[in-house]
Amino acid sequence: MITIESNVQFNSHLRMKILVISSEDVQQHGLQPGDRFHAEANGEKWRCGLVSYGDGSLYIMLNKNRAANAGIEKDSIITLSLEEDNSEYGMEMPEELRALLEDDSEFDKRFHAQTKGFQRTFIYYVANYKSEEKRLEHATRMMRNIMSFPTDKVKIGPVVNGKL
Repeated sequence: MITIESNVQFNSHLRMKILVISSEDVQQHGLQPGDRFHAEANGEKWRCGLVSYGDGSLYIMLNKNRAANAGIEKDSIITLSLEEDNSEYGMEMPEELRALLEDDSEFDKRFHAQTKGFQRTFIYYVANYKSEEKRLEHATRMMRNIMSFPTDKVKIGPVVNGKL
């Protein structure tokens, strides 16, 4: 577990608050852009990824609801705890999507040929629906979209260190 002090800023380009991790903390803890963590601040827990700020520091995006739930205000300093996330996707896979992947080997191949970020986005959109029926409907619609990709546009190959 890593515990650091983080500067809360508002990023006008992203139009959201971000938690900045100083370049000193990045070096001290060996952090890299793309690293995935379970984060906690002010009792609020979530999964996140680290993004390069371009000056040696990194940041974590913080949406409006999460910031409000945690009482995190811009231009403040907060204590941020990070625990490495070693899960396959960086989030829970909805059972409806898992079933589609298990039932259709071509869909599974095409889904896993995409970048980890694409996979997480796909999972996120399916998981946001509250009812099983809506999750299945949305997963099926997105599956049809992936299956319509031309096969020469689908990156399929060996995965090394999470990348094709």
